[in-house]
Amino acid sequence: MADISAASVALPRTAADQNARARLAYLDGWRGLSIALVLIGHFFPVPGINLGVLGVEFFFVLSGRLMGEILFIERFPLKKSSSAAFRASIPRCWCS
Repeated sequence: MADISAASVALPRTAADQNARARLAYLDGWRGLSIALVLIGHFFPVPGINLGVLGVEFFFVLSGRLMGEILFIERFPLKKSSSAAFRASIPRCWCS
């Protein structure tokens, strides 16, 4: 079985490439699957299986994997990351 861990996928960064993140193309299919599960669960419910919840949870797993890569593999500072998330959520609080 091929090793597809984040450490083997992450490429060394050059000075010009430090701020640009490489897009992980293989995750697009997984994102599409999670969105499809949500839509199928919403428009075509299957008795006994809640596909919408499964799709949302799967999307959260993908988000956690990407955040973990940013924080732990690329060594992005936690303080800077949490302050950016806080600044992004302030407009949402004002609009609701």
